[in-house]
Amino acid sequence: MGKYSCTCKVTFSHGELLELNRFSGSGSYDFDPKSFFLAYPLQIVFSNLAWYLGFECVSGNEAGLLRFERLDRLFLGNQQNHMRSRSGILDASRSQQEKSLQQLQALLKGSAGLFLGNSAAEQRKFLSQDKQVRLTVCMTVELWFNDDIYKFITEGTKRFAQIKMSPPISKKKINLPKSVFSLQATGDKQFPNQFQAILPKWSLSDFDLWRWIVGFGGNVKVIQPIELVDKVKGIGSEIVGVYREIPN
Repeated sequence: MGKYSCTCKVTFSHGELLELNRFSGSGSYDFDPKSFFLAYPLQIVFSNLAWYLGFECVSGNEAGLLRFERLDRLFLGNQQNHMRSRSGILDASRSQQEKSLQQLQALLKGSAGLFLGNSAAEQRKFLSQDKQVRLTVCMTVELWFNDDIYKFITEGTKRFAQIKMSPPISKKKINLPKSVFSLQATGDKQFPNQFQAILPKWSLSDFDLWRWIVGFGGNVKVIQPIELVDKVKGIGSEIVGVYREIPN
């Protein structure tokens, strides 16, 4: 899986329906269910010092939504005694589980992090074999880097599934993938190095993407999309505001 180490429980293979809820007081977002919900567990992954459960939502407004949630935020409700396959045929239920797992992994590979959006309809479009349908839920993230940090950026050719960059500063490296280093330099003296990644639009709300960009400080400039430009500018302004109130 590249960015994440993964393991699947054997008990997930036939799609046992689970009733889940979040512990009171645990971290949550506005879009999270506020009570018990039903889901088919698909995969467990480890990321950023925590274990996450990948699952397919069954109940609620977004039935069919694929997502991840921290395991230590969840607890089991009543036993449902139900498998995914209505016919009760284990081979059929396993096949459906494997299909959903493959879709979950495809979404994870294409996204900026573990956040896979809040819309099952948008996920289906992203997974579509029709390129034009897929593009309706995609965006191009363009970043410009200065020379100091770009040496590190060019080493991360597998950070995102679809990336392109301008040539690396050092010409000594060999066997570099031409499909990746195919962009022109920006022509900007301060930020001469160009980086582009195609990501699903829901990545605009992904903390992992924000942290990655903001972590470079003044060594990076966000060019597009404008929503991401505004988000990073807002984060910078909030940080400045915090320290403006601290006396020297």
